[in-house]
Amino acid sequence: MDTLQVEASGYRLIQFSRRGVCLYKCGNERYCLCVKAPDHKAALFGSAGGR
Repeated sequence: MDTLQVEASGYRLIQFSRRGVCLYKCGNERYCLCVKAPDHKAALFGSAGGR
């Protein structure tokens, strides 16, 4: 947590990654983002999880 400069709540969010959910840091602010692609773009990504 010290190395990433996040609090416990932010660390819990990224500790167990989930597809489409991320911690976005902008300056001193932190946001939990849920990224959703439209169906036609999601088909381009596939389901391999980035492999």
